[in-house]
Amino acid sequence: MLFLLAVVVGWPNFIKFRNLTNILRQISYTGVIALGMTLVIISGGTDLSIGSMACFVGGITIYFLNMFGKDSIIGVILTVVFSIVLGGICGFLNGIIITQFRLGPFIVTLGTMSIFRSLIQYFSNAGNILSVNMIYGKIGFNGVFLIEPKPMEPSKHQYDYDAATAIEFIKENGLDKDFKCNIEANHATLAGHTFAHDLQVCADNGMLGSVDANQGDAQNGWDTDEFPSNVYETVQAMRVILNNGGLHSGGLNFDAKRRRNSTDIEDLFISHIGSMDSFALGLEIASRRKKDGAIDNFIKNRYASFDKGMGKKFENNELNLESLADYGKTADIVQTSGKQELLNNILNSYLFG
Repeated sequence: MLFLLAVVVGWPNFIKFRNLTNILRQISYTGVIALGMTLVIISGGTDLSIGSMACFVGGITIYFLNMFGKDSIIGVILTVVFSIVLGGICGFLNGIIITQFRLGPFIVTLGTMSIFRSLIQYFSNAGNILSVNMIYGKIGFNGVFLIEPKPMEPSKHQYDYDAATAIEFIKENGLDKDFKCNIEANHATLAGHTFAHDLQVCADNGMLGSVDANQGDAQNGWDTDEFPSNVYETVQAMRVILNNGGLHSGGLNFDAKRRRNSTDIEDLFISHIGSMDSFALGLEIASRRKKDGAIDNFIKNRYASFDKGMGKKFENNELNLESLADYGKTADIVQTSGKQELLNNILNSYLFG
């Protein structure tokens, strides 16, 4: 009934191939377990160890997979075989004890549940077990993985402090073909940047994957996850996204929650609707600004010196400190105004004109 209801409500998006494969991928883990458990129940038995056994087999399988490195398809194939064999051995152990020692399946699987759970906690030091293989993670998945810069969660001075440090970490470890950045507005401001700044850094490096759309309290100094309503910020953000050709496989995710002063259930609807309107309005204004070209043309002319001569060499990383110092001694420097107030007024005219 739930499936039919989803088909009716979500038609035609629900039955798209990408959505159906996504559903199958999400239920594959519990589906395989449920299939085996069904056979056990039909035969009049029970198995309390199935969850702990799945954790044990899964954890040991990851250790086995990591032996082959991050790009080994042979390792993936051998690991699938290994997991089936190891799971069979664990199930066989339950079966032998039950049948040969004539013990009740409830008692036996209660005991092996504790054994499997204890073993995997011992091997993992009661922590997370991470896979380094990139091929396995992409089976049935047509997209990119995301790393989200977080300057203050759980501590400061992390490898993913802001967009620039996260991108450097990704590229330094050869992960740029599989990972992009997910930029959260509140995290960007906590790192001392604007939302648009971190988006632009990602766009310039081809690493803009997705966006967690929210905003923070400038006086709070922490990640408050407020629903976005600042149209000035959404205009700047959508300008970067438009110039990037969109978010491609990513999107806008409202990583936000109601505040203490918004406690009614209707506030949840109001906040989502208002946030969508803020980004929609930001997109319209950013599009109008892009078509008008006043600000973009100013920026292009402002930095035209980087399109030729020494500026071009500097941009292409062809100069060292010594050559820059020599050039600075003889350079004909002309003071050119950045017209900050003019640009602010132009932007205000798009917002309020």
